[in-house]
Amino acid sequence: SLMPEALRAKTHWMEVELEPLTARILGHLHPNIDQAYVYPGGFEDAPIHANQFDLVISNIPFGNYPVVDHEFKDKRLKGSIHDYFLCKAIEVTAPGGLVAIITSRYTLDKKDDYIRRWVARRAELLGAVRLPQNTFQKNAGTQVVTDVLFLRKRKNVLAEDAPLPSWV
Repeated sequence: SLMPEALRAKTHWMEVELEPLTARILGHLHPNIDQAYVYPGGFEDAPIHANQFDLVISNIPFGNYPVVDHEFKDKRLKGSIHDYFLCKAIEVTAPGGLVAIITSRYTLDKKDDYIRRWVARRAELLGAVRLPQNTFQKNAGTQVVTDVLFLRKRKNVLAEDAPLPSWV
């Protein structure tokens, strides 16, 4: 919304919002911008495809329930909405593009490293910031340790036997 006018004129963006009322509100935030589109539905149903975006920004929904997305063949990528959003964000980002994600600490801390290995093969971690447990207490009424991750999608997926970075 606050991007410079020269950049806005050549930028197209899509907002995906599951909750119908919130989607309608988003649609009214940019009434004079032809390049803004709000999809009122789930990320798994949005009309998007692999390598489509130069930048993906998301506040991942927290939850441990599966997602149905027939494009993702690997069941482990959609076993948790939390993991699914991260993997789908990387999939729809173009090679060399950036992903900025707010996620729970469990993306980087959970014992099973399957998702981290999947991510590391497809994206370079540029930086991560761990926020304090009370960061979202005032505006969301929740106490959860969150991480902000910045990733750049690799031009090629690393081989299964390639060495992975230490953060994995």
